[in-house]
Amino acid sequence: MKVDVKSGFLPHEVEDELLRFTTEIDVVMNQVVAADNDATKATIAYEIAMARAVISSTGRNAEERKAMALLACENEYVAHEMAGLVLRTARRRLTELERKIEILRTFAANLRVQSLSGP
Repeated sequence: MKVDVKSGFLPHEVEDELLRFTTEIDVVMNQVVAADNDATKATIAYEIAMARAVISSTGRNAEERKAMALLACENEYVAHEMAGLVLRTARRRLTELERKIEILRTFAANLRVQSLSGP
């Protein structure tokens, strides 16, 4: 349902959309939980690999050792960053759905007021 203030809504249309978004929020929330789990695992893997690489690095100073370690952990770093991206995207989707639900709740409240006040 597209929200068009000028065309008006029937109460059941708003209720149907609220139910649909509520169901969708459950799905997205599960995606957020899974993405958070994956991001945590990727962060742990990256940090452990980085620590090992720094310890075994032969760089002349701390900055060079860190750079060499990062190159040695490229795959873990990419996985860590991508997992973070997936998590941020899922969280944004959840926020978007929550915002849409609030808008629909406002429409529902306005429809109730209109129905109580008569034509």
